[in-house]
Amino acid sequence: MISKMKPREHWGRDDSHTMHKDDSSMVRLTLQLMQQNRPQVMVNLALAVIFLVDFWMSAFNMFHRLLIKLHIIAPLADNCVPPAFSPTSPPPFAQWPLTHLLCRGVHVYNFLTGYNEELRLHHDLYCRKPKNEWIRDWAYWEGIGSQGEWGTPFAAADSDSRCPCPGLNILATHGIIHTSGRKVAASKMVVGLSRAFNIAPTMALQLYSPLFPVFSARGHIFDLEDLSIMNVIEHDASLLRPDFHLADWKKDPKAMCRPHQDMIDRWFPARLKHGQLKDDMTDRDFAEALCIRRNESRRHNRQYTSNVVQSLIGSGSCCLMLNVFGGKVLDMREMAGSVSRDLPGVRTTEHGEQYGYERIPARTIKGDKVQGCPMAAASHQQKWQPATAKRFFGMTIFEALWTTFNIEMRARA
Repeated sequence: MISKMKPREHWGRDDSHTMHKDDSSMVRLTLQLMQQNRPQVMVNLALAVIFLVDFWMSAFNMFHRLLIKLHIIAPLADNCVPPAFSPTSPPPFAQWPLTHLLCRGVHVYNFLTGYNEELRLHHDLYCRKPKNEWIRDWAYWEGIGSQGEWGTPFAAADSDSRCPCPGLNILATHGIIHTSGRKVAASKMVVGLSRAFNIAPTMALQLYSPLFPVFSARGHIFDLEDLSIMNVIEHDASLLRPDFHLADWKKDPKAMCRPHQDMIDRWFPARLKHGQLKDDMTDRDFAEALCIRRNESRRHNRQYTSNVVQSLIGSGSCCLMLNVFGGKVLDMREMAGSVSRDLPGVRTTEHGEQYGYERIPARTIKGDKVQGCPMAAASHQQKWQPATAKRFFGMTIFEALWTTFNIEMRARA
């Protein structure tokens, strides 16, 4: 159970936790990040361009309501995730002008280069010869189900590949990337993250930037399980996965890539004492959970590793859950792969522990009685959309950094 922030003396921190006391300022934290995160030169240049574009997108998000009132742009549809489009059938210019222009440009480029779209669809369907097309992939989007629904998720099989990140597993569960999670092209994964969760393209590219040097030699083609590399995306003191060196690999070879019901119930309980529903989580709740989790990892994991980058990865994961899923506990339980009675494809470990699979929240909502049939009640499937729905360009890097630093500084306070 996660309660409100408690005074420092009641958190039971050990001496090793005091190493953060001197780092509890935004300036020092930023300097440490700059010193420890030194990727390739070209990646640095690309990130500089991405941050400049992201600054413009962040400013546009702030003022787009004013532009709507001035009738300069049209308001977004109720479902912020755009419908299916391609270079030959772009989305409406009034609602997605930049995407519309990109589709038109790619259509001309495809015509000049003799691009075969049918061969592309064949490769995507059968997961053959994946290819990274960093610009062209932004002009293709199959949409999410019919009328905006995500549809029935695909339960992962033993042969499928999954990773420690629930958000990426969701893309495979719902067929946005290949359901097997194998031979994933990084460009398609980045586009899927951006479109499905309404994350700004700059933010989606920045999320992949730590993996760029890792998979350069592979042509940025990988299986999801390859993302389990320690201290790249996987990190100690996670709220949803055990520490790498504390996992029981003999009994559970997929410990880092599957949901853990005990951790879901601890950090995201559906109900509190006396049957009360758990309130939506805030940045304070995430910060307290991270602080407790890090303290426990230091005590029980002799090989615990932590630096400013890994700490910010943990805080950034909480930022995504807070901004994309709105901190709604019931939604985050399904996102994390909580087991439910009606869930198909529930699997069992060798020592008898059940686990589900990560998926988008789907609830059947009962409405008024159907006209002409008083005994039957109308019901419909909820159309989940991310909490970033009101942002024209989605969640940007600057917004994510603000939330991430806020959570991290509260966890260190």
